[in-house]
Amino acid sequence: MEIDFEGQLTREELFRAVALANQPSRRRAAARFGLAVLAAGVYLALLISAAGGGFSSEERTRGIRLLITLLLVELLLFQPFYMPYFTARKLWSNALMRTPDKGSITDHGVVYQMGDATHEYTWESYAKLRKSDDVAALITADRILCPFPRSYFHSAEDWDRFLKIADFHVKEAK
Repeated sequence: MEIDFEGQLTREELFRAVALANQPSRRRAAARFGLAVLAAGVYLALLISAAGGGFSSEERTRGIRLLITLLLVELLLFQPFYMPYFTARKLWSNALMRTPDKGSITDHGVVYQMGDATHEYTWESYAKLRKSDDVAALITADRILCPFPRSYFHSAEDWDRFLKIADFHVKEAK
C-alpha cells in the first residue's frame, strides 16, 4: 500500500508541528506548573514576611536577588511552553522549509522525492509521533522533525490511513 503526499508547508502548520513535537507529557506539564506555583508562593511568603517589619537596604538587596532567582526559575519551568515558538521561527527562516514536499508513505517508511533524488526514512528511524486534527509530527531518533499537515494528502481517507500506518509502525520509547 502506498499513499502519495504533496504540498507546501505553511508557517502556521510548521509552528503547530513544532509545538506538537515539543509538547511535554501531562504529568511533566503538571509537575512544572506545580513547581512554578510553589516558587511563586515562596516568593510571596518571603515578600509578606519582609514587608511586615519594613525594608532595610540589606533586605531590599536580598529581595531583589530572590526576585531575579525566582524569575529565572520560572523561565526554566515554563521553557517547554515558549521555546517551540523560537524553534519554529528559526526553522521557518531556513529556505528549505518553504520548498514544496512530495513523496509517499509505504509499509516500509516515508519516501521523499526531491527532484531526481529520493530519500527514504524507514519506520524504525522514527522515535516519536505526535498528532492533532490537522498536523502530524514524526520525529526521528536524532530529533529531526518531519511535519505532515493534512493538506499534503489528497483525501481525508489518505490522511486517516497515514495516521493509522504511522500509529502502527512508530514505537515510542517510554
